[in-house]
Amino acid sequence: MNNQRQELGYQEEMEKVSPDGMVVEEAFEILNKLGFTKNIQVVRGWIRKGRLKGNEINGNYKEGYRITKEALDEFILHQSLRDQRADPDPFITAMEQLGYTEKQITEILQLTLKVVKEQKEK
Repeated sequence: MNNQRQELGYQEEMEKVSPDGMVVEEAFEILNKLGFTKNIQVVRGWIRKGRLKGNEINGNYKEGYRITKEALDEFILHQSLRDQRADPDPFITAMEQLGYTEKQITEILQLTLKVVKEQKEK
């Protein structure tokens, strides 16, 4: 997935995003380019279900959602790991076998991603 992200100009796309985040349509364009979905309604569903973190604009879901760069990164990381069903990550498999829930695994991956980013910035 990292190679695919690089080939599709993921970092360049993310640099264009406002510090306030992006609207659903912008997130959809990126997720579509990366092959996660071809339907914007799927993205909205992910937000409603909490799989992709989004904040209501002006506290009203009818006005849409804003998604931070970090939230999209976390979603892509987690979704990429889930999509590797044919060749699952041994770390994820081991955590599942130990009884961790999907939410707990996601939180651990998010913390790991944060630490890796901090180390990279040093």
